[in-house]
Amino acid sequence: MTGGAPRTGPEPVGPRTLRAWRRTGLVLGWTAVGCAGAALVAWPVVHGRRDGVLAALLLAAFAGALVGLGFLRRAWADPQVADDPAVVRARAGSDVSTAAWTAGVVAALATRVFRGEGAAPTWLAVVAAALGVLAVAGFVGTLVLAARWRPARP
Repeated sequence: MTGGAPRTGPEPVGPRTLRAWRRTGLVLGWTAVGCAGAALVAWPVVHGRRDGVLAALLLAAFAGALVGLGFLRRAWADPQVADDPAVVRARAGSDVSTAAWTAGVVAALATRVFRGEGAAPTWLAVVAAALGVLAVAGFVGTLVLAARWRPARP
């Protein structure tokens, strides 16, 4: 056992690893946006049928966004870049997106519960939709900020 203060954060990694994590997060994030857009385009065509296309596209969008954001957040947590103003802004956008998505899911679930009881308030559905739009806008804004951020070259 070694002495000294315990570590409080992740180990610093080099700029090469930061760039790789950033690139992976951006590829997955923009792919998620593309899958969500494809689901919106396909909605009128396959709506009402028992077709797994929408479910597959939405699942791919969710998984890509979640994993891509994980790579970006890990890169932003590196002690070498954590205080960079671009990183602070991107992390704040990520926080807004995550909070709006979480609140939107809760509001959508509450809408379903009330609908099951026969009296779904319209305002709750509007709030859920507005939170969903805020989550998507925050996520796209986060990706734009992450694309503009460049970790220092060695």
